[in-house]
Amino acid sequence: MKSVIRNFLLTTAVLVSAPLAANGPELRFGLDIGGAEIGRLEFIDGSSSSIDSGSGVYVEAGYQFQTPLLHRENLSTELSVGYKTDGAYASNLSVDFSRFTTSLTQYVYRGRARFGLGFTGHFRNKLSIESNNGGNFEDMINNSYGVALLADMKLRSDWRIGMRLVSMDYTNYGEKFSANSAGIFMGYAFK
Repeated sequence: MKSVIRNFLLTTAVLVSAPLAANGPELRFGLDIGGAEIGRLEFIDGSSSSIDSGSGVYVEAGYQFQTPLLHRENLSTELSVGYKTDGAYASNLSVDFSRFTTSLTQYVYRGRARFGLGFTGHFRNKLSIESNNGGNFEDMINNSYGVALLADMKLRSDWRIGMRLVSMDYTNYGEKFSANSAGIFMGYAFK
């Protein structure tokens, strides 16, 4: 683990000046759960639906390249951007929470498995409430940064299936709340 952290820090320090050996783009779809409850709809039948700050479905597009200067085939770095959303819906009211994401992740390959440690950021975090009666409300939550841990396994061809853990807090109006999440994803590498 110590060598993984050392390699990650070394890689990020030389990214600006080192030539990049491209491996190619990657597309990922996933589902995360977790975080603090930030919205809830109560239905007439007594059931309810909630939105948690770390939960949602997401799509990410990234570009992966070999780690510069280290010249090790089992290391790569990925820079990705994405969109994550979650919602609760009733016939007369909807609550949505959406945000844009970006990540810088250092991967270590072990056979068909890949393990990653990275930094992630959530931007334009928007909570929206829309009513059929014309009442709309939007609240922007501050940009947030955290750490992500990923593990995936190569399936057939260039498909991967995996899981990720994200440790992050959101801050809004001076109040701090958890946006930690755990999830699964499916990815495809275009090589």
